[in-house]
Amino acid sequence: MEATKTAAPATEQTKKKKKKVSPYMVFSTIVIILLAIAFAFPLYWIITGSFKTQVSINATTPEWWPSEWVATNYAKLFSRQKAPLWEFAVPFSSNFSKDGKDIIWWSGPQVPAAIRWLINTVFMAVASMILTCITSAMASLLYTSDAAAAQSSATPS
Repeated sequence: MEATKTAAPATEQTKKKKKKVSPYMVFSTIVIILLAIAFAFPLYWIITGSFKTQVSINATTPEWWPSEWVATNYAKLFSRQKAPLWEFAVPFSSNFSKDGKDIIWWSGPQVPAAIRWLINTVFMAVASMILTCITSAMASLLYTSDAAAAQSSATPS
């Protein structure tokens, strides 16, 4: 008997909770889905690109789905290649060196190449973030100083 009493209010509550779907709700859902696809696309592109051949990666027309799936990129990444942790080369030295290679004047210890690529990626991400913050701060300062100057000239003295 107790179970029937609790079941009846539950069905009444579900009937009350049903909302009418508005055009705004449909529009906002579509926009959210499109934004989710736009934000997920770079991840899709990176993952499928890691399985493409070098020719299809460098092709002028994009290949949306790999025609040939290869794992050579992962074999190269996890191979026992070594690279210096850092290198400082003379700029444009390949133009005047005998063998056409860069002249390296300081090189770090040898580490797995994947570690150097990871450090390079982190360095570029941090550097671009810092430069973006500096540029944004300068732009906001310019905007606020222009707004303050316009406001002070608009007020009568």
